[in-house]
Amino acid sequence: MRRNAGRKPEAPVMAGFVFCLLVATVLIGCQSTSADKALMPGIVAVEQVSLQEDFTWKPELECAPCHSLEAKTAAASACTDFSDAPSNCVNCHDDAPELTTVHTGIRNAKPTAELMHTAVENDACTGCHDKADLADRTRDSIALVDSNQTTMNPHALPENKGHSKIGCTDCHSAHESTDVLERAPQACQNCHHADIYDCETCH
Repeated sequence: MRRNAGRKPEAPVMAGFVFCLLVATVLIGCQSTSADKALMPGIVAVEQVSLQEDFTWKPELECAPCHSLEAKTAAASACTDFSDAPSNCVNCHDDAPELTTVHTGIRNAKPTAELMHTAVENDACTGCHDKADLADRTRDSIALVDSNQTTMNPHALPENKGHSKIGCTDCHSAHESTDVLERAPQACQNCHHADIYDCETCH
């Protein structure tokens, strides 16, 4: 007498069990958690902060729930200038006193004051982007060409008082796709009114 007579083959049952186990694993892995919502490990989700009481801004708070547009644009592939930037907002927006002031007394996501622009210092960029490397990579750039066809390297401008005021964000933006060929000349034309990069033309 055969031992397996009347029994169904075990292989299809085992395959079905493995399939169900894989589906369950995928579904569990796709569940949203507060950790998924954080921009970086250690960031506190805004849901953990009651906006019914006075709100105090802290650098470790997650910014995206209230600043969703900025979070999306900073991560967008169109913003290639910042595609490799760290995802924590305070890596660039480190002006804590101003951010604390504008977030003081906020209730139900309604600010009591507006901060239209936060300062982003060059150090926030040069921590990852080496100045000498940038100058080398843009030595043949045509972003800055004046009306006399004089070409300037945008990352190796002659050192003078006026150029020391030029910052990375004068030409680059983390929250919009910028046309550097349009924006860089505009930054220069604040001083070079005649669209001529030779200082002696005017001075």
